[in-house]
Amino acid sequence: MNLTVYKFGATKTAILALTVLGFVLASPSCYADETFQFSGNITPYYFLPSGATQSFSFEAPDFITQDTFIPENALLECSTGYYATCGGVSFLPSSPGYGIPGQVVQIAFWDGVVNPYYYFPLAAFTVDGTYTTVDFQGANTGTLIVTKSATMTPEPGPLSLIVAPLAILLLAFWYRGFRNKLAFFATTF
Repeated sequence: MNLTVYKFGATKTAILALTVLGFVLASPSCYADETFQFSGNITPYYFLPSGATQSFSFEAPDFITQDTFIPENALLECSTGYYATCGGVSFLPSSPGYGIPGQVVQIAFWDGVVNPYYYFPLAAFTVDGTYTTVDFQGANTGTLIVTKSATMTPEPGPLSLIVAPLAILLLAFWYRGFRNKLAFFATTF
């Protein structure tokens, strides 16, 4: 009985090496999303003498660092507090602010009628916490809660990304040696 010895060619070695390199360089993302929960009050207008209570919640993959429009269908919840329909929300970190530019960040609540703006401290979109609106005469008031989401994306950590391919390599080399020994014994006896 003659067993053929398996040859591990250069092409297969290159493919295996690229696979290992891909695993090692892969960037694991095991962080939770950021959740933005907002509730606020529009100051009274002539057709809204009592104002209106608005709210929305949104889950983003990370903090918001550039001007971003979130359409209504991407929000987890959105309420204008009166007959208008929620069209979406804009996070405006490049907000010119009021008075001296760069003092605040803004949330623009698009409802097609009033379209109110809410002004928050500079860190409101980039640091977890509870933020109340910056108060000045005639400003809309509200609260923004920024937290890590309770659900995390389960993905392999950095150590498993390095150890798993090495284990596969060791198993492949062990198997190759095992096949060589089988072939040796088959040809000897």
